Amino acid sequence: MSGSGLTFDGFRAAYVAGGPGCLEFVKKLFAPQNINESAFSFAGDAARVEALAEANFNFAVYPYFLGQPPESSGAQKDSFAAFAESAAAAGIETIALVVSSSYARRDSFKSAPWAARLPNGKHAMYSRAGRRSLSCWASEEWIEILTVNATEALSAGASGVFMDFPCFGSAPIIIGDALAGAAGCHCPACRAAFRRHLEESGSKPFPIPAKPSLSDDRFEIYSKWRAGVVSSALDSTMCAVKTADPAALFGVVAPHIAHLPSQPLFGLDPAWALSKPDICCVERHSHITFGREGLFYESPGIRALQACSRGTLVASLAYPFGPAPDIPAPAERAAATVAAASACGASALIRASEYRDDPYSDNIGCSIADPAFADRRDALAAIYNFIDKNADVFEDAAPVARVAVLCSLKAVEAAPSFVQSFFRIFHTLTETQIPVLPIDASRIGDPGALEGVHVVISPSPAALEDAAGLDLVSLFNGKRLICNGGIPECASGADVSEIDPSFMDVELSRWERMSKGRAGRALLARLSGEADIFGGFPLSRRAGLPAFPFLCSQSMSALCPPPKNWKILYDAVSNALKAFPPDVVIESPAYIHVQEWKKGTSSIFHIVNLLSDTKLPDQIALRFPVPVSARVIDSDKNKITYVSNETSVYAQPRPYQIIEVKSRY
Repeated sequence: MSGSGLTFDGFRAAYVAGGPGCLEFVKKLFAPQNINESAFSFAGDAARVEALAEANFNFAVYPYFLGQPPESSGAQKDSFAAFAESAAAAGIETIALVVSSSYARRDSFKSAPWAARLPNGKHAMYSRAGRRSLSCWASEEWIEILTVNATEALSAGASGVFMDFPCFGSAPIIIGDALAGAAGCHCPACRAAFRRHLEESGSKPFPIPAKPSLSDDRFEIYSKWRAGVVSSALDSTMCAVKTADPAALFGVVAPHIAHLPSQPLFGLDPAWALSKPDICCVERHSHITFGREGLFYESPGIRALQACSRGTLVASLAYPFGPAPDIPAPAERAAATVAAASACGASALIRASEYRDDPYSDNIGCSIADPAFADRRDALAAIYNFIDKNADVFEDAAPVARVAVLCSLKAVEAAPSFVQSFFRIFHTLTETQIPVLPIDASRIGDPGALEGVHVVISPSPAALEDAAGLDLVSLFNGKRLICNGGIPECASGADVSEIDPSFMDVELSRWERMSKGRAGRALLARLSGEADIFGGFPLSRRAGLPAFPFLCSQSMSALCPPPKNWKILYDAVSNALKAFPPDVVIESPAYIHVQEWKKGTSSIFHIVNLLSDTKLPDQIALRFPVPVSARVIDSDKNKITYVSNETSVYAQPRPYQIIEVKSRY
């Protein structure tokens, strides 16, 4: 539950790309592709809005301010007001999307004083194709523009505001554990403000580092200052919104926050994003896909963020390839996306528009509100209805597992490779049906944090640095600690072992091999330094360069399937669990995921078939060491069956089943 009292099942949201300003944005950003212009005319179209309501959406995120100058932003704001009016009539609340980090450099914004600058003084670009520049968050004028638009949207019918991708100036890319390209803003105002900060803190002044480096103490100081500026600006904007309407929701869209070190890259403090706003929406996630490279899905990233959240509701906007290249997901796959997020206790933010007509079309603009996609809306309506009717199973419940993996925001900031270790471990255990619980490493000393946990996995020695000062020997008494990357000194004396390093061996693609060589790294660094790569999005249309060489950079590696030597970890964890009393054994294919929640003395098993639209086997079995009685709730027509005094409970989720086992604790 967020600070606003909003729960995941009460936030059924669609992202709607609509309005003339949004059309202009898309046309320039994704030129020269064909755009179906009429598809962006959601405003006032009661039939299309009603179609969203029929899918059981109760919120819609619609663009309000897209960084366009006042001379040309009025039409988009009128479109927002018209959409909000139609949405309200259909029972949908509208959230205003405010672009926070870029603007169109034309008209009265052409010589704007808030332009972010590269170290050489040139404009830091968001998109060369659209002549969009990145903005400087140290500019009071820019923050005033954001605040005015955020509060103004409430008067236009908004019930909340989403700040879209807060990013202070340029964002570098990651190559290994190194950064390449510019970071932040080097305008005169920023240089002066940073100098004042150093003087006021009693430090000897030094210039903003021209080249970012995670091992550079000066860059670390600058990164913290940069993130502090963004946090302060977001705080003031949020305060203005809440003052104007105490019931208004305030959220941030932070695309890479689950997979990249957002503070040194973007200037967004993840601790702020996961504690202060009502909602934090992660966007750089893969829609459920299954192909040659493996099975990709959202739940590991969602659960990592929830482990680190301090009350902020986590939402996820997923897509396979990004805005424009996708077509609407098949009906059952769309329902599985919602089910998978809900099983984590999170909200799925469904992209309702900005799709291709079909895989072979170059025509962007179709929407799930179109008549051709009634089956998608029906599937979404059914799964939302199922979750709503069974919301009680989540009340006063918390996820549990016998195996925990430590998640550390600090470790991610220190070495981005931590992310790959964490997710390869998480994916391996999830897909081999060893339920795993992510735990914020800084909280392992909290009362009850390790309750029911028998095996704790540390993805790297840095993860345990968050627990500095704790008596780990006592904390892990009666538990087995398994470390990846070496056993830190603070864990000596505990029952600890190390994962065979070959577990992390992965087969590299041609482009991934390129980044491992000295020449390849040098080429990537040079390209990124000259192209103003923004936010880990090396799109050719945006950067003016081919995208494929950058696919090997860790900025694009949000997907970490199990490595080829996955059995090393599986055997290590399975053998460790043999030292403890037996528990439920899950017999299931890798694409059916099981998560257990504890509710009083009962267990609630959430079972989701990610590929229920295929003809793959779909039956699983839960084998208990003693007979149990259970209630099985099926998303198919909300059907309920009962099991009494059995050691095996079977499920066939299409896509979602909930099994409640009484008196298990």
